[in-house]
Amino acid sequence: MSEAAKTAPGTITPQFNLPDPVTHREIKIDTFSIHDILDENNNCPVKLGNLQHLIHCQADLHMAKSVDDQARLKDLLKSRANTLRGFVLHGDTAGPLAYLVYYPMIDSKGSRVAYCEDFYIAESYRGHGAAKILFHELAKRTLADNFEYIQWATDSRNTPVHNFVQNKLGAKRPDVVTISANGLLGEKDNLLSQWAGKEYVTRPLRGNDVNLPEKLGLSPNIIRHTGDLDFKGFVTFEKGKPTVPVAITPGWIHLSTFQLKEGLHLEQPVFMANANKDGLMINEEGIVASIIDASKKFSTLKQLEYFRWHILGSASAMKTLLQDRLGLQRDSMLKGQPDTELIVYTLSNGALKKLSENEPDRTLRIPVSAPIGVRTTHVPAPPAQPGPSNDNS
Repeated sequence: MSEAAKTAPGTITPQFNLPDPVTHREIKIDTFSIHDILDENNNCPVKLGNLQHLIHCQADLHMAKSVDDQARLKDLLKSRANTLRGFVLHGDTAGPLAYLVYYPMIDSKGSRVAYCEDFYIAESYRGHGAAKILFHELAKRTLADNFEYIQWATDSRNTPVHNFVQNKLGAKRPDVVTISANGLLGEKDNLLSQWAGKEYVTRPLRGNDVNLPEKLGLSPNIIRHTGDLDFKGFVTFEKGKPTVPVAITPGWIHLSTFQLKEGLHLEQPVFMANANKDGLMINEEGIVASIIDASKKFSTLKQLEYFRWHILGSASAMKTLLQDRLGLQRDSMLKGQPDTELIVYTLSNGALKKLSENEPDRTLRIPVSAPIGVRTTHVPAPPAQPGPSNDNS
């Protein structure tokens, strides 16, 4: 008996199989480094204008100002080619959809750290695996470069990012706050002169200062492993005693991708313990005054346009001096807004190893019903500041 004869009466045997309905768009992801983008002889599908567009989107998301100057962006990136790192995620059918920029810094213990200046994923592609690819790539690259951990700062209003980095990445918040120290570059001279006390001399750390950090309990790697950094921080001596440091202040040159400016960034100073074996007694006010004076001169020499300082958030001499005595405020993306600040995060070496071991799927699968190119979320605006009262009672 034929197969046709076995078919139940009244049924129709299909002659071909209909394809399943298309429910998802598949986007294959490639990664291109910042250096690929800057190489004009490289046939890179990501152009500098694409990167600048992503930076503008990130700034707009935070309601922050960004500078539209592609030539300036190119000059800044090229001038820091020996230290600047970063990459763009490119979708085969979507184009550039995410970026991340980072570079070396030195923390208050003298560790070589990767500072993540900025990362952004176009909103249409969030929640579909792009973040896993972005941070897997970052973990692989930073471990290969022997960074001890990653640090970055996030706007306090950005709740989705806070939830993601803590719950998905395992990021931790150290006891560190970022102080906007711009006012120290011009004003405060009279007050600082009152702090001087003993005469101190502060200068930038040099490559031949390799034996100085250990005298304050810091690793000599602050010198040995930072040959690619032109600026590593400051060392302070009591005048006339240039072989015994009384403080070392690690530092680095910060790059603002929004404002296309460079600024001075200092870490918490490491002070010599009072009454050490050499019989030196230190005056922390005088040392800080000397560091600030050196910072002003260095910023003028290097044409740096802003000044930030990481200090311990708990009770400390620096908190007392900078916040309580000088009245400096915590830094924020929106200047002059007391309800916003930059929250510092770190991603440990162990967390980086875990991220690097789990190879993500490099194909994004996005439902066809999902909006593409439509903004759906914003970082919330800070609370409105109260205006003058009309109540005359």
